[in-house]
Amino acid sequence: MRSIRRIDSSDKFRPSPFEEFRKNAEGKLPAVEAIENLIQQAQAQYIVLSYSSGSRATAQQLHDVLLSQGQLMDVLSITHKKNVMAEMKWTNEWTNEANEENKEYFFLLEKQ
Repeated sequence: MRSIRRIDSSDKFRPSPFEEFRKNAEGKLPAVEAIENLIQQAQAQYIVLSYSSGSRATAQQLHDVLLSQGQLMDVLSITHKKNVMAEMKWTNEWTNEANEENKEYFFLLEKQ
């Protein structure tokens, strides 16, 4: 059967790991794996990672990944208003379900 999806809306590439909400066979989120790979491949002594608490990955998961890659120098967080998408209930499947304040975390890592 032929698809009736618009041609101009078809994805030509694999979806972003940051949009994927399913865990892999090892139970890890693709976003966490992607961040770990990016940090491993980055040719920098220091890395600052900014990540929202409204994302699928938790601050603890990111903290663990960063500790495996070097020394965590500092972690800052700021509270800010949630994006309008956070109020759309059909997105609950892929959003972090924590009913906490919306925070942006900044991790400062010195790579090993």
